[in-house]
Amino acid sequence: MQKSKSIFFRVLLLIGCSIFFYPTISDYVNSITQSRAIVEYQEALSQFEGMEIEKIKEKADKYNQNLLKIEHPLSNPLSLEGYKENLDPFKNGMMGTVIIDKINVNLPIYHDVNEGVIQVGVGHLPGSSLPVGGKGTHAVISTHSGLPSAKLFTDLNKLKMGDEFTLSVLGDNLTYKINQIITVLPKEVEALKIEEDKDYVTMFTCTPYGINTHRLLVRGERVIKETNHKEAKTLEKAEKNIKTHLIKMIFFLILFLIILFTIIKDLISLVINREKHKKQDKN
Repeated sequence: MQKSKSIFFRVLLLIGCSIFFYPTISDYVNSITQSRAIVEYQEALSQFEGMEIEKIKEKADKYNQNLLKIEHPLSNPLSLEGYKENLDPFKNGMMGTVIIDKINVNLPIYHDVNEGVIQVGVGHLPGSSLPVGGKGTHAVISTHSGLPSAKLFTDLNKLKMGDEFTLSVLGDNLTYKINQIITVLPKEVEALKIEEDKDYVTMFTCTPYGINTHRLLVRGERVIKETNHKEAKTLEKAEKNIKTHLIKMIFFLILFLIILFTIIKDLISLVINREKHKKQDKN
């Protein structure tokens, strides 16, 4: 009877742990998937010749220049052709990576902000500048916050004025210093407009958690920094992230298997003992 109770409580413990740690494990899995996408992007990029990369950049710059000629491009994002084809060297929709060291964010950036994209990474808002930097550009990127299965931009609200973040695009690291943090309604897009002499990137997410009636906008202005290592920093961070989360997942798996093994072992022992008692009773 005592052993039956022990097994029952351990089964409850296993179920409870599975429910409690599901968001954590799910976040680890998503983080590994995101980091692998970054590693594959950086490794594939290293195979490109300089001339090929320069052509892609020039095409993106031309797109951004043409965007300046359009009035209210965010209201009519499809008014400029070639969006999907631009800044997509590997035909998988990935533009680059956003790195926010303060809140431990290292996420791939994809074209568009549809649900399929922002469930797994960061989306680029059509109608905003492509994230290649330069005066007269204002790239806007977004993803979810508060998801149980992935961290994404959950900690965006922890950023302060003066904090920095980096976009790694086509091997270049573009650093931005935060100069504006505001909360607006979804239709209020004035803060996302392009200014001819500015180089901006705005990150945004829904707020408050679970209600999502407003948008938190965190804008950075480009600052020039020495980046001799280029894609090495991004690749190193992604590879480290994969190793760290794999180790954590292995730890949870071992713990789960140990508890499961003890339950199975005691169940087998319980069945054997019951069979013995039945035989003894018959005799």
